[in-house]
Amino acid sequence: MRLERSNAEPGLVRRNAGMNRMDEKLRNFKCRMCGNCCRPRGEVRLSQADVDRLAAFLSLNAKDFADAYTELTGDRRGLTLKERESGECVFLSRDNLCMVHDAKPEQCRSFPVGWRYPGFEIDCRAMNPDCAFEE
Repeated sequence: MRLERSNAEPGLVRRNAGMNRMDEKLRNFKCRMCGNCCRPRGEVRLSQADVDRLAAFLSLNAKDFADAYTELTGDRRGLTLKERESGECVFLSRDNLCMVHDAKPEQCRSFPVGWRYPGFEIDCRAMNPDCAFEE
């Protein structure tokens, strides 16, 4: 077996190794229910299917759900979940659990594979067991 020298620049090799580690962590992702992804991270955009599912889960009609729990997105093109004054999701319980887990929005369901925010790998306990961010 003959080893050949890589022509790739060292920084690129390190970045690729880091991406491979990230891919591995994402493949093996198991939520640790720290609730950190439900704290100030930007808008949770809702589809009509999300609104219908959440409304049914809460025994509300879609209009009443939208009036109570949503607001216009920043670009005014859709709905987003309201946040508390602290920035937390309105459905995050005191024990860091999602109160609408069985009906949660697709954006939340797909975290962190389909949707993630910049820096999630730092404050998500499943990605970073040493994470200190938690209220």
